[in-house]
Amino acid sequence: MWTATAGAHTVEVVVDPGNAIAEIDEANNSSSSSFAAQTKADLNLRALSLSAVRAKGGDLLTFTVQVANLGQAGAADVAVRFVVDGAQVGAQRTIAQLAGGASAAVASDAWNASHRDGQHTVQVLVDPANAVPESNEANNAAAGTFRVKGGR
Repeated sequence: MWTATAGAHTVEVVVDPGNAIAEIDEANNSSSSSFAAQTKADLNLRALSLSAVRAKGGDLLTFTVQVANLGQAGAADVAVRFVVDGAQVGAQRTIAQLAGGASAAVASDAWNASHRDGQHTVQVLVDPANAVPESNEANNAAAGTFRVKGGR
């Protein structure tokens, strides 16, 4: 039994390796084939941003993040959850398919900054239920802080 590692590999099959059987042609006793073993998906978050440069009370704010698949294998039904101060913002988003090496921008539902003056923390979680098999589950969150100032 051989366990594949990620990368390029070659498999070679040889029959009668010691030429113990007399044959007309001893040069055709092997065949080989090359293939690439893929890693699992590796979901990662990048470039978390806020829709307003200066948020003020009464604004409806949205958060956007780049979800990247750093692995070689594709991922399906990738869940993305936005949380502000511990409370989920709107509905969880889903990326239907994310190929290995690809990325997609995902935006939250609007968060109402009315009567919310002060500092806040936004957190984004990709694959929060760990439903997608990944090579690295430790890089599925991103966070940032922002301030809402004055207004209604």
